[in-house]
Amino acid sequence: KDGVAPTQTSGTHINPTSSTDSVRLGVRTIEDTQWFYGQMGLIKCFSRALSATEISQIWNTERHLFGV
Repeated sequence: KDGVAPTQTSGTHINPTSSTDSVRLGVRTIEDTQWFYGQMGLIKCFSRALSATEISQIWNTERHLFGV
């Protein structure tokens, strides 16, 4: 909402270069049947962790897409 990443309290991360797991958007787990029904903003995948500065730069460049 404001360009600040929320604190993640649970979940797992996968290494996209070595994992055989699939990335799923709109559902919590592979077994979950509770799909997200709604709209999502831009979704981007990066091959590395972004710095706070990079995240801010991306947010400031694209925030107009969300009316802010």
